[in-house]
Amino acid sequence: MTTKDFWNRVKKLIKAHNMTQKQFTEYIDIPLDSFKSMVYNNREPVFSLAVDMAKALGVTVDYLSTGNDRELKNLRLKELENRQAASKLLKLAKEMQKEAEKIIGKGI
Repeated sequence: MTTKDFWNRVKKLIKAHNMTQKQFTEYIDIPLDSFKSMVYNNREPVFSLAVDMAKALGVTVDYLSTGNDRELKNLRLKELENRQAASKLLKLAKEMQKEAEKIIGKGI
């Protein structure tokens, strides 16, 4: 992780949330000047502040630090598995419905 990348991700997410840096710093309860100083001087925030930033921006510290989010990746994989399972169940239900209509049509 480079500190510059960390701050670029933070700034990008602040914009994505339609917030100003002032609104963001008020939300995480730090002075705007302190925030600007950390960004300008490429200083890493203390861990507890990084956690507060990540929570406020709806991501993990892992994402802010590396650009990757293993937790989110795992959730997406689980969602994909669930969609595939649902698709298989829907296909099976349609097949069962066709079979039931054949049986009903034969008067059994």
